[in-house]
Amino acid sequence: MAKSTGIVLTGVAIGMGNEFMQGYGINFRMGIAGLGAALFITGIERVNETAGVGIATIVFITIMLTPFKGKSPAQEVEALIAAPHQAPAKTTAAAQRAQGFGPQGGQIL
Repeated sequence: MAKSTGIVLTGVAIGMGNEFMQGYGINFRMGIAGLGAALFITGIERVNETAGVGIATIVFITIMLTPFKGKSPAQEVEALIAAPHQAPAKTTAAAQRAQGFGPQGGQIL
């Protein structure tokens, strides 16, 4: 398998998985188009390896940044990173001993 084929098919798989996780189902047209693009770019890579890998990288970046349905994979990752989360509760050693944990609390595993 050529280098460019793996790059393109990885992007297509991530894009298809992103649409599936957003609830749109499996988009087989995207998979078939990705296979066709991978074959085409493999042909380019046989002529000029640097050009084939470069175009495959451009395709990968485009798939990551373009929202086909719903959000793009990059927007989905950004939403996961920016999701609100609770700060961990701070407990002191004295508070843990009062709850029965620690050497003076008596609970030993």
